[in-house]
Amino acid sequence: MVAEEVERVNPDLVVRGEDAKVMTVRYEAVNAMLLNELLKEHRKVEEQDYKLKEQEATPNESEPLLVFRVVTRFSHKCVIKRAATCNVAE
Repeated sequence: MVAEEVERVNPDLVVRGEDAKVMTVRYEAVNAMLLNELLKEHRKVEEQDYKLKEQEATPNESEPLLVFRVVTRFSHKCVIKRAATCNVAE
């Protein structure tokens, strides 16, 4: 890594010389920082996954409901018929 570029992102990740010039990157600190950022992103993904599952489990009122109706035929067999919305009455 180029120490000057790292300094622009996070000044705590570089070592300075006596003249206050950037000398090198503190690689041990970079590893800890990267792990911390990875864990933050992982938590965000888990939260988004949880919210998505909640939304999928809760019906959306703006979408029409699909209703399954049982229609009895003369042969005494039951046939499952799918209606377009819950407002269909046959």
